Amino acid sequence: MAAGLLALAPLAGGAKPPPSREQRQQLQIRDRQFLLEQRRDLQAAQDLRDKGFLSAQRYRLLLNRFREAQLGYNQAKILLEQTKLELLKNPVDLVVVEARKYPSSESWSMVDITLENQAEPSHTLVVNPAFSPEEIRNQLRVENVYVSLRKRPIIGEPFELWVPALEAGERQVLTFRLLQETADIAVSLRYLDAREEQPILFKQNRGQALLALEETRLDFLREATHVAIRQARVFRTAADRHEVEITLENASQVETAMAANPQQSRVRLEAQLALQDLVVSLRNPAGLLIAEPYQFTLPQLALGESQTLRFSLLEDCQSSVVSMQMPDGRAESSPIALRPEALHGQPQITTPQSSREAELNTKVSYQLIVERLAEDETPFTLIAEGLPAQIGVAFLDPATEAEVN
Repeated sequence: MAAGLLALAPLAGGAKPPPSREQRQQLQIRDRQFLLEQRRDLQAAQDLRDKGFLSAQRYRLLLNRFREAQLGYNQAKILLEQTKLELLKNPVDLVVVEARKYPSSESWSMVDITLENQAEPSHTLVVNPAFSPEEIRNQLRVENVYVSLRKRPIIGEPFELWVPALEAGERQVLTFRLLQETADIAVSLRYLDAREEQPILFKQNRGQALLALEETRLDFLREATHVAIRQARVFRTAADRHEVEITLENASQVETAMAANPQQSRVRLEAQLALQDLVVSLRNPAGLLIAEPYQFTLPQLALGESQTLRFSLLEDCQSSVVSMQMPDGRAESSPIALRPEALHGQPQITTPQSSREAELNTKVSYQLIVERLAEDETPFTLIAEGLPAQIGVAFLDPATEAEVN
């Protein structure tokens, strides 16, 4: 019995899958054969009994063990033959491994059925261990398979598809057009002398539900995403160019995103709300670009982060439209009024006269418009530079004629 027990013992070094039904039956046969080999020992025990070296009781015990072993052996052989008959009756196993429904370009509902021959070659070896690989393939090949889609009546067109042959392990995709909308069907199979139906629920149903859920979550993320324009100011540079500074802040709402995605952590949602490659431009109400650069790309704007962008206006204006191309493809436009400011807090000085002519030793007046653009009250001094020493300059208040500096 030690040899029989050793055959069933697991090998060291890792768990092995449990033996199949056929393997267990073959092991039982081996055990019985091992016991039957004790027949020689039984004959030797009979000789010892006849010579008086073995008691009759001990001999009967050995004889009963031998008969039990022979009975168990015969029972194991019967079970193995029954298994072979079952395998011969059903050598192949056709399975619908996937069913997918999708709309066609003509708006028909189409169905793809993936059929696989999952016949197990080891079953054929149980029937006849001497089979060659070619004989095994022939045994497991199923021919003349007829497939149709049913829900009581046939609801798929063509009404029946013919598969000439399906080798073991081979898959084929069959395409039908549904004649009526349904969430589930039965795939009818006819092959050999078998006829069976396999009910299925379209894989697309769950996929569509997951897609819809994901789209809902993305919609909430889009709703939670917000870029705020914190400041927009225009000023004239020393080179007499009008420039605009736009301060943008990623003011996305984390709480809104968390309400739509409770399974995600706050840290992950904050990372998802960071904006990548945000494209910003300035346009007039008609949509024309009015500032350089025509497009300013922010590589990244983290949640809560602010960045200031600087544009040079191509035309003088007091308002503009800030156009933003979001990372998900959405376009947002915000009309804004540009707040005039002085560069470095200096006032803006303009004159309606480009030049004046006058005789020597006479007075000439030039009209100057001094505009304080800064919000603070920092004092400033008016100075005329570059004039000859013989020419005197004074700045007068046009209302009071009083001198100012």
